[in-house]
Amino acid sequence: MKRYIIKIEDKYFEYSDDIKAIITIPMSLEQFKVYYNQEYKDHQVKKFEEYLIRAKHNGANNYSVIKHNGTNNCGIINVKKLLSKNKAGKNETNLSFEQILSWVRGEVLDPSELVGL
Repeated sequence: MKRYIIKIEDKYFEYSDDIKAIITIPMSLEQFKVYYNQEYKDHQVKKFEEYLIRAKHNGANNYSVIKHNGTNNCGIINVKKLLSKNKAGKNETNLSFEQILSWVRGEVLDPSELVGL
């Protein structure tokens, strides 16, 4: 199952590429570290710091970094591309990045109740 650590602004959450949905709530870095260690135990914890570095730099811990204006530091563009085919909205509708951002900021409590495209 492909899961990604996503960082938007100062919040971290996990996204499943298999079900195309957000699978955790947005958390501070410290909260996310506790969650990750509990969820994965020793299985992937060894790679966790590497994943965090990529998430901080790219917005997500996946390897694909999109070059933008000649640089590799394009965080928000990378996250937008990864989340672009999500089915996180009500009845598996596609949420816009702005809707996901509202959820990350705490303006929306449950993204699955949002009606997407």
